[in-house]
Amino acid sequence: MTVILASTATIAHAQDYQCRAPQVSAVPRIAPDGPRRVMPITGYTLALSWSPEFCKPRKDARAHAVQCSGSNGSFGLVVHGLWPESGQSWPQWCDAGAALTPAQVRSALCMMPSPQLVARAWAKHGSCMVKRPDAYLKVTRILWDSLRIPDYDRISREDSLTAGRIR
Repeated sequence: MTVILASTATIAHAQDYQCRAPQVSAVPRIAPDGPRRVMPITGYTLALSWSPEFCKPRKDARAHAVQCSGSNGSFGLVVHGLWPESGQSWPQWCDAGAALTPAQVRSALCMMPSPQLVARAWAKHGSCMVKRPDAYLKVTRILWDSLRIPDYDRISREDSLTAGRIR
């Protein structure tokens, strides 16, 4: 299994304490943007993204309000998705089986702070891994909760900051 970030310091869900997941009334509909590919899975990638950079040009965008407005908390690293891999390619847009519920989307918002991102991750990637979205979100949450992420805000204020200190 490939994990894109390996660090030490605080657990990943440390930012969850200040996350206020809003109610979700409907699950966004996601249209496939590529071909359906069903193939054997040889590994996984837990993809993370840096929310402050993503939000710079989207701070006032309604479509990204959960993640970028600041009204639901301030996000650092977030889960972009748990992606199955298969050698030189990857499975995608498999049979979605069960549909996501609004409650499942809401339960994931503090690690994946966008209803569209949660729905897309399930439809494009999760559906190739497991038959039920709750299983996909559970595995993603277990991996997310197991990460150790430095307190970037605290160490950025240190006088002798080095790359080794972040690692």
